[in-house]
Amino acid sequence: MKSSEANIISFSVLINTKGDVVTEMSGIPDKELSKAFNPKDVILMRQIIRVAKPQLEKLHEQIETELQSIY
Repeated sequence: MKSSEANIISFSVLINTKGDVVTEMSGIPDKELSKAFNPKDVILMRQIIRVAKPQLEKLHEQIETELQSIY
């Protein structure tokens, strides 16, 4: 059965059982976009990733810097 949702790009802040805080980015690989979406939507998905990825990477760096000053 085909899923009705796809993770285009996401960012998570997690804490493991040791108390370590980690950040993680995930999403659909570019080469998989055409398997999940029609050609018109692939253009939109690539634009979403192009806009969101740098912002999420910046957020990751900010969180990492802040946590390093605490620990």
